[in-house]
Amino acid sequence: MKRSTFLSALTVVAVSAATLSTAAMADRRGGPDGREAGGMPMLNFAEIDANKDGKITQDEITAFHTARLTAADTNGDGILSVDELSAMSTARMQARMKARSDERAAKMLKLQDADGDGKLTMAEATAAPDRAARMFARVDTDKDGALSQAEVDAAKAMMMKHRGHRGKHGGGADDADATDAPAN
Repeated sequence: MKRSTFLSALTVVAVSAATLSTAAMADRRGGPDGREAGGMPMLNFAEIDANKDGKITQDEITAFHTARLTAADTNGDGILSVDELSAMSTARMQARMKARSDERAAKMLKLQDADGDGKLTMAEATAAPDRAARMFARVDTDKDGALSQAEVDAAKAMMMKHRGHRGKHGGGADDADATDAPAN
């Protein structure tokens, strides 16, 4: 009986915390790319709106989070282990990364598909577009036709400054590509 009470209390706490988190996220305005102002992805409204009435109720939020937590409990013991929580988090992160990757690939295809056939030939993929050439020229500050480590580091620092990032974590300078140098 004590275990049942403990599991019920644990579930209530988990669902309450998740519900508060979702409610806070629902109040924020999203950016043009479907992300919140702080860069955190917004929850899919339609996914939570179970009855499709165009409104999200507290019951729908609770049911949504309960379903997520229940799905994460892979062994069905009513307890979420570190491994189960980690797997849930990893799966969500991978799904977001895949969506971003798919979006970037589609943009790249649109920009470089010269013949419009929906595929990139090696010639199309390796053609140096004007944008890449301009970026290279901006990063090559000594104009010697090559990029030194110092030039790449300076470009990364400038890009992070423009994007508002600080430090090594969460997209810091060490995570950037030299070809992503900011436009001046």
